[in-house]
Amino acid sequence: MMGENEEFLNMYHSFTSKKLLVVGAGGIGCELLKTLVLSGFADIEVIDMDTIEVTNLNRQFLFRKEHVGLSKAKVRIREFNVNYFKKFTAVLNCLDNIEARSHVNRMCLICRLPLIDGGSLGRKGQVDVIIRNVTECFDCHKHSPTHDYPSCTIRNTPTEPAHCVIWAQHLFNQLFGEINLDQDVSPESLVTGEEFEATPQVQPLTNVISLQELAKNHNYDPEVIIKKLFVNDIEYLRTMEKLWEDRQPPTPLNLRWFRIGLDENLQGTEEKDWESRDQSVWTLKECFKVAVSCLAQLKERAKNAPLVWQKKIPRFEAETIAGRVVPAIVSTNAVVAGLMVLKLYAVLERRKDFYGSVAISSQEGMPRFLSIAPSTEITGCEYCVAVKEVEVSLNVSTFTVENLGKIAKELSVMKPEIMLEVASPRLLFAHDFKCSLSAEEGKKTLSEISVDFVK
Repeated sequence: MMGENEEFLNMYHSFTSKKLLVVGAGGIGCELLKTLVLSGFADIEVIDMDTIEVTNLNRQFLFRKEHVGLSKAKVRIREFNVNYFKKFTAVLNCLDNIEARSHVNRMCLICRLPLIDGGSLGRKGQVDVIIRNVTECFDCHKHSPTHDYPSCTIRNTPTEPAHCVIWAQHLFNQLFGEINLDQDVSPESLVTGEEFEATPQVQPLTNVISLQELAKNHNYDPEVIIKKLFVNDIEYLRTMEKLWEDRQPPTPLNLRWFRIGLDENLQGTEEKDWESRDQSVWTLKECFKVAVSCLAQLKERAKNAPLVWQKKIPRFEAETIAGRVVPAIVSTNAVVAGLMVLKLYAVLERRKDFYGSVAISSQEGMPRFLSIAPSTEITGCEYCVAVKEVEVSLNVSTFTVENLGKIAKELSVMKPEIMLEVASPRLLFAHDFKCSLSAEEGKKTLSEISVDFVK
């Protein structure tokens, strides 16, 4: 018996001493880190690109109010190359972005690192084991852009019209409906009794009040609400310097236009004028006027009971988009994290029979957990196939030189070198995707630089 216990302890210490990389410190990532630590793993590095928001606090328990505005991790994934990944025994991926998950997948394939990939969407979830030449990789399956929008991705840096529509739906609920912390539209809540001041350092939150409470305290004064949303909150966002290292920071609205709009009488506007504006781009002054009118009408409707977003009345496409919001569910994240740790043990034990995927379902008549056996035939995709060749046929009369670099980048070639095979061979592109030609030469078609055929 002592021998068996000693063997188990040796195996346990061998496993828990492994160096792990956790990518993503969000809902699943926080649960995963907790489970890993409770399982005995101590050598863990975490990388994440996001900053901590107030609305993260109810489900990402590793963070507190004083952490709001800070980075979830000290490092960012794009700062690391192959050599960085090679120092780990395994990688656990907790991202919700397809492009980023694909990038981690390719890095692990190159480094021959085991990857345990986990994801969740509402009550659904999945866990996959990805090992080069043993299982299919993340990119072996086509991942279409989802039409469900995780609520945690639309606040600080909206990049699509759909994000703005969802933000507007959340604003409606925060002002006139039942308050839901997952639908907070601000990067932070107002600090009671103090005017917000943008400072170089993000300040901790104390005595926060909801947007609805702020609005009620000022009798739904449109200037107070608009200043909170489009001036104070934007100034706060600008203090999060890391958010704007690779993108243009937002600009607070000039409330002078708002006051000009208030000076004009809305009552004289005919119905047909409003209908025609559905087909045109509104000016900032028009936006202010509509906002003031809507706030007044909705305030009256909400006097007796909270209002509900009528997503089942599809008057506009926007209503359909807003109805697709999927909240993050803590219990689903916890289950996914637990399954990821079980798969990690299977990988460390080299138990190939447990390398299969696990899907979590909430559909009636379906099992809650669906285990998918590992595929016995790995056909491979362009990322994990043994022979790294991609055949591309081009029309040299229309295809430009700079587009060669774009193809290399789209195919995620790590170190492409594109040579022009003519009488005097010339390097067109190096591994950093930068054209070695001038900008003017890069605009030329291939035929203009004496290329007759490309394959």
